[in-house]
Amino acid sequence: MLRGFIFCLSMYIRPIMEYASPLWHTSISRAQSEQMELVQKRACRIILGQSYTSYRAALEKLGLVSLCERRDQLLVRFGQGLQASAKHSQMLPKSKGERHGRNLRYAQQIDPPRCKRTRYMQSTIPQVVQRLNNL
Repeated sequence: MLRGFIFCLSMYIRPIMEYASPLWHTSISRAQSEQMELVQKRACRIILGQSYTSYRAALEKLGLVSLCERRDQLLVRFGQGLQASAKHSQMLPKSKGERHGRNLRYAQQIDPPRCKRTRYMQSTIPQVVQRLNNL
């Protein structure tokens, strides 16, 4: 029974809440993120019933991660997919090794795009570059 509820959460509810999240995840406010987290929190409370103590404990017990952490994981996976894609790799700036053609110490790191405005700094491509460089 418990597995059925987790399956419903993972297969029907979360995909709707994470649709195209690599594109909008970095642009939502903290309040919007918390509102989305409330949906999963409520689902955990329904699944566990009387044994629900806290959201973190429920996530551990059910083997889930928070939606914010999952969106971060999806953003990194999106960036790795961009790097590996022959069609879309030009969307990311070149790495230092590709640009210079030499064997550099940090050759795998991607040069972050120059951002004059904080709105652009918080958009998808600069955030993907930042997270890929932190791996």
